Amino acid sequence: MDDCNAAGGILGRKIELHLEEETSAKETVERFKKLTLQTKCDAIMGIISTGNGLAVAAVAEDFGQLWLSWDGTTQKGVAETMPSPKFSFKSANNESEAVGGAMLTAKHFPDIKTVAGLQPDYSYGRNCWEAYKTALKHYNPKVEFVLDLWPKLGTTDFSSHIAAIKKAKPDLLMSSLWSGDGPVFFKQGMAVGLFKEMKACFVSNGLVHESLKKDFVPEGIILGYNSLYF
Repeated sequence: MDDCNAAGGILGRKIELHLEEETSAKETVERFKKLTLQTKCDAIMGIISTGNGLAVAAVAEDFGQLWLSWDGTTQKGVAETMPSPKFSFKSANNESEAVGGAMLTAKHFPDIKTVAGLQPDYSYGRNCWEAYKTALKHYNPKVEFVLDLWPKLGTTDFSSHIAAIKKAKPDLLMSSLWSGDGPVFFKQGMAVGLFKEMKACFVSNGLVHESLKKDFVPEGIILGYNSLYF
C-alpha cells in the first residue's frame, strides 16, 4: 500500500486501509456493514469461511458494496449458489484444484476402477469431493466411488479412517485435506503400508510442500496446490 501511494495511488487517489477481523458469520456481517456504512469503504477485500462468504455476499448485493474475495467460496460442488452477482467477485473457483486433480487422475491413472474419498468435514471438503467426482466421471464414466470419509476439523488421529480405507481396498484415494492435516495423515498411513497398492490424489497439500518429506510421502502421488492466495 505504501508503495502504491508513493506512486500516486489509484487514479491519483491515495489508499486508506481499514482492518476488521473475520469471526462468526453474524459478527462478520456487522463489521462488513460498519465498513460499508460508517467507514464508507469503496471496496472490501477478504473472507475465508464459506459460511461467512455466503452471508457477506448477500449484504454486499443489498448495499451495492464492492466485495472482492480470493476465498470464501459461494459454490457448492459445481453449482454456483450466486449465479448473477453484481457487486460480489471471486478471484478463482475454490474447487478448481479438485477439477484439476480429476483431470490428472484420468490422465495418469486411466485404469483405476474404484476411488475412496477422505475430506475435511466442512464445506470446502464436501464441495471438492462433489467437484472431483463430477469431473472424474466425465473422463472415466466407469469409475466407482466406494467410500466417503469425513474427519472432523482438528482430527489428529486418522487410524480409524486408515483402517476403513484399507478394508475398502480402493485403487485410488482422493483427499482435500490441507495444511498440517496432510503430513499427519501421510505419516500415519505410510507407517501401516496404506499406499503400497493404492494410488493417491491430494488436491490441496501442495500448500505445505516444504514440509512433505520423501520418507513419509508416497511416490507417484498427484499433489495439488490451491492458488487462491497468489
